[in-house]
Amino acid sequence: ASSLFEFRLWDLEDVLRQVLATGVAVILGGVAFALFNLWLTQVGFGLGQFRTVLAAAAGVALVGLAVPVRRALLTAIERLQYRERLAARQALATFAEQSVGISDPELLLRRLGELLSQALAVDQVVLYRIAAGQLIAAYPHDGFPTLEPGTLSGPFPTPGEAELKRLGIWHRFPMVRGERILGVAYLGRKEGAMPLTHAERRLVGALLAQAALALENSLLLADLYRQVEQHRLLEEYLERVFESAAAALLICDASGLVLRANQRAQALLAGEAGSIHGRRLGELVVLPESWPLLPERAAGV
Repeated sequence: ASSLFEFRLWDLEDVLRQVLATGVAVILGGVAFALFNLWLTQVGFGLGQFRTVLAAAAGVALVGLAVPVRRALLTAIERLQYRERLAARQALATFAEQSVGISDPELLLRRLGELLSQALAVDQVVLYRIAAGQLIAAYPHDGFPTLEPGTLSGPFPTPGEAELKRLGIWHRFPMVRGERILGVAYLGRKEGAMPLTHAERRLVGALLAQAALALENSLLLADLYRQVEQHRLLEEYLERVFESAAAALLICDASGLVLRANQRAQALLAGEAGSIHGRRLGELVVLPESWPLLPERAAGV
């Protein structure tokens, strides 16, 4: 019943796994309690009322043990069902959860490389990401050549990937969003110089499909941070130019209200008022009578 509430009815594998583990745990608990009660019946005549207390305590203990036994049975059934795919499946779920909070592309790829190594036990994991129109090694950083995106056209290894093949790479998995190549994962062989199985290659493909989405988001966010920082630096530069200009500079709205004034304008026009901020331009300089509002041609004057 708990499985039906926890999962949707069409998640048959999960439902059956939960039901089987729960059923076996209950049966084992019932058999253990029956055997313990049989033992009390045969040898516990001299215990008197303690016999009832022992039976109740055994029942409570078995109920408490049912939860860890059920958990262990679930793990055993998963290992039996997925076998070599279990580690990769767990890595897939772990990365999907962790990638949500990672905004740094380098950190994202490092975590992905660690998960691939742990899940598949391969001797090498090399991750590339796109930067300035080229694929650069992001995990690890050193010892691997820079690639052109066109290198990935064709079966592995292409002539541009010959160096990677020489270094022991056996598998290539591009990270693509739409038609844009965001990165690529190169994997070596497992222990015993064995290549990845078909099931493992499919799982890596599913993992990297999620990685491509997370990498795209992190690259966009990193680019946004970079643009914001560039805009901030430009504003600071323009502010310094405005304040230190030798000419008197004013910023007014269309009605002639002074919004900003640099130090030179403040020194020339402030007079006894002390500040020109918030005053009308007509109070400071002589304007044509035909200017109830500042015309566009007055900009830059």
